[in-house]
Amino acid sequence: MYAEKYHELIFKEVPREPLQEREIIRVAAGTRTRALMKITGMNQEQLLRYNLDLRGALKFNTTLPRGFKLHVPPASKMRVSAN
Repeated sequence: MYAEKYHELIFKEVPREPLQEREIIRVAAGTRTRALMKITGMNQEQLLRYNLDLRGALKFNTTLPRGFKLHVPPASKMRVSAN
C-alpha cells in the first residue's frame, strides 16, 4: 500500500496502469466454473484476469458456492442479467 500511495515519488519513470473497469455479481446458485465462462462469454484467461482466486477452480471445474462474488467486465454483467 505504501508503494501505491507514494507511486509518484518512488516510481517516477514507471507509467501507472489504468484501473480495470469491473462489475461484481453474486452467483445465485452453485455454478460450475465452465458454466460461468459460457454465461459470461469469457474464456478462461479473461475470467482469471478478473478473478485470480479462481485458478484452481477453473482447473478442476469446481462448483462455486451461492453468493460467490464474481468480478466481470461491465459488458459481461449485462449478458449475465439477460440469462
